[in-house]
Amino acid sequence: MGLKAIGEYVEKSKVTQFLRRALSSYYFPLVTACVTVVSYCFGLEIIGIWYIGICATAVLICCKDITPLLSLFLALQIFISIKHSSSTYITAAGSRYMYSTAVLAQEIICIVMFAIPLIARTVLGVVKGRFKITPMFWGIALLAFVLLYNGLFYTHYSIKSFLYGCSLGAVLVGVFVFSSGNLVIDGKTFVRISLYMLAFFGTLVVQMIFAYSTIDGLIVNGTVNRYYLFMGWGTYNNLGMHLTVCIPAWFYLASRTKFGWAYLLGALANVVACFLSMSRQAMIMSLVIALACCVWIIVISKGKQRIINACVIGGVVVVTAIICGAMHAKLSAFFTSVIEGFKTGSGRIELWKTSLNNFLKKPLFGVGFFDPTAAYKDVGYSSGGVTVFVPRLSHNTIFQFMSACGLVGLIAYFYHRAQTVISLINNFNNERILISLIMAAFLLCCLLDCYIFYFLPATVYSYFLAVLSSTEKKSNDAQKTEAL
Repeated sequence: MGLKAIGEYVEKSKVTQFLRRALSSYYFPLVTACVTVVSYCFGLEIIGIWYIGICATAVLICCKDITPLLSLFLALQIFISIKHSSSTYITAAGSRYMYSTAVLAQEIICIVMFAIPLIARTVLGVVKGRFKITPMFWGIALLAFVLLYNGLFYTHYSIKSFLYGCSLGAVLVGVFVFSSGNLVIDGKTFVRISLYMLAFFGTLVVQMIFAYSTIDGLIVNGTVNRYYLFMGWGTYNNLGMHLTVCIPAWFYLASRTKFGWAYLLGALANVVACFLSMSRQAMIMSLVIALACCVWIIVISKGKQRIINACVIGGVVVVTAIICGAMHAKLSAFFTSVIEGFKTGSGRIELWKTSLNNFLKKPLFGVGFFDPTAAYKDVGYSSGGVTVFVPRLSHNTIFQFMSACGLVGLIAYFYHRAQTVISLINNFNNERILISLIMAAFLLCCLLDCYIFYFLPATVYSYFLAVLSSTEKKSNDAQKTEAL
């Protein structure tokens, strides 16, 4: 039996068909959410590792459409518990559990198990012509190129800058090429993406409740000390960013059903959760995105549904105003502290000044991501340890490109941004607005942090770029969305 015959047999087998239906179902993100919660709350990351590894491999082998991978990569970012976190944010040493021999061996097995079909499908997507070179690709390729050379002509150039930039560029380009060649856009795609985001939101809320309930010193005399709100996989700012990017999904689903008011109330709960994350950037950006989404849904709604949506949104505004009036003293003190925090920037102002100085020092190509001459906690600083692969970053996308890649890097980033806007305009529809708003929420948060320079968030970001690129040409089949 040849390879082609084996492939056809696997394709038609009942096991493959069952797995394809299970992985593509609307219940899959709910199961993923439950496994992630168990892994996180009980410190059973080994369950999460194998679940994500096996399911991700099964998607590559059994499914023509790789969209279910989004649910798994969202979970991959948030399944590590507080007690097994390697971060030194709370304790000086951090846990070595995820790097212990027994656990690391299983992680490697899952990575290899996933990598083999991943490489195969990436190559097949290119060879069989499913991956098409689009203007969006050239924008990402240019961005990857400037990441590769970052700080190359800097006197104190570090090889770490090359390794970091090369890895990040490879993630952006590799995920884009793989996703573009293996996406099957149909009537269920955007509903499934939205449900993945809602399941992600639910997981984050459960984890946040768990953190509020179990972390000592988090709440003292009725006041939340946000610096204790460390989730294990990230800080309160990471939590806030993840919650913020979920908001557009509520509005998209609200536009798809006559019970849209329920999803609008879910969006309200999402904004409240952003405030409970205690992340100032999430508080502000969630309001910006929610406002944009409110305009979006009122514009796209028709007839009676538009009136209902407008009434629900108006009711929320009125009730919020009443609550704010009744709690004026407490809320005034709260927002005063938020505004004061933005004025000082929690150290960001100094990082931005350092980034600007780096740009002025090497305006054309920058000083690179790693700067051996950087002072402690300055942009480009690294402790020098083998495991410290991510340097101190600018906490702003534009300042980071200025510092690390200079004017050329800044031009490449703005060219990439222009390509995403042009792509949206070329086929302006409800589904692509959803993807654009999710990306906008992420990029707005990146103006006050450095998520786009982290590998897992960059992976998800590149996937959404591929969805936007793959739907740029108008297609009647892709526009037909199924009812919920």
